[in-house]
Amino acid sequence: MDIQKGFLISVILVLLTITGMMLEPFLSYLLGTFMVAFVLYPLHTKISRKTGERISALFLVVLTLVVAIIPFALAVNAVIDDARDLTDNINESNIILDTEKVEQQIKELTGRTIDVEEELQSVIDTFTATTIGSVSTVLDIVTNLAIGLSLSFFILYYLLKDGEKLKRW
Repeated sequence: MDIQKGFLISVILVLLTITGMMLEPFLSYLLGTFMVAFVLYPLHTKISRKTGERISALFLVVLTLVVAIIPFALAVNAVIDDARDLTDNINESNIILDTEKVEQQIKELTGRTIDVEEELQSVIDTFTATTIGSVSTVLDIVTNLAIGLSLSFFILYYLLKDGEKLKRW
C-alpha cells in the first residue's frame, strides 16, 4: 500500500468518526424514525395507490406530527396553567407569618434558637438560583428536541417516499 492510499483511508476514517460523533446525539431519533416508517409503510402503500407517493408520505408525516405533538402540547399547557394558578393563589393569599411565635415554639420544643426569616430567605435564594440555572438546561432540551424532531420528520418523509429504493440500494 502506497502513501496516497494510506492517507486516503486515514481521511475517510477521520470523516466517518466525525460523522458518527455528529449523529450520536440524534441516534435515538433516527432509530425511532425507522421504527415509525416500518409501521407506517403498509398504510403508505395503500394510500399511495390512490394519491401518489409524495402526497401519501406527506399526509402520514403530518398525521404523525399531529399524533405526537398534540398530547405533548396539551400536557405542557396543563403544567403552565397549574403553575400560573399556583402563583396567583400565592399572590392572592394574605398569609402573615408571625416568625417570633414560630421561633419561640421551636425554642421551647427543641431548645435551639433558629432565625426563621433567615432560613426562609435562604430557601428562596436557593430556589431562585436553581430556577435561573435551569433555564439554560430547558433551552438546551428544547433546541435538541426541535432539531431531533425536524430531522425525524424529514427522514420519515423520505423513508416512506423512497423506502423501496433505499432497500434495493
